[in-house]
Amino acid sequence: MAVAYAIDAEHQVVLVKAWGTVTGRELLDATDALHAMPAFRSAARELGDYRDVETVDLDSASVQKLAARSVFAGSVPRAVVVATDVGFGMARMYQMLREGPTGDALRVFRDMDEAIAWIGLDAHRGAVLERLATLRRD
Repeated sequence: MAVAYAIDAEHQVVLVKAWGTVTGRELLDATDALHAMPAFRSAARELGDYRDVETVDLDSASVQKLAARSVFAGSVPRAVVVATDVGFGMARMYQMLREGPTGDALRVFRDMDEAIAWIGLDAHRGAVLERLATLRRD
């Protein structure tokens, strides 16, 4: 699987890390598995690190399904960090779909520090980055 995640209860944030080729099916499966975890809270912030994604195998229909299936509360800050133009475009499409019906507080970034500040964890930057670094491929 090219997507891993962890719930950091101390900082009330869900951390997501992706590598290599990411597919719509993997993202949908990860969303479902995360939602099923007993420790998951929809009011948790989210920090998604997609900087190591090399290929996005995701069509617009999959992005629409992901947007419709979001498990986070709309008002909670969520940040997605990407490194490529394709990743930025796909994340922005997702962001626009989420903004419409829910007013989702999701932003797309190219800089991790800006993303961490956006979700309100700049005081815990080191701890968040350490935990994010522990996420590995299955």
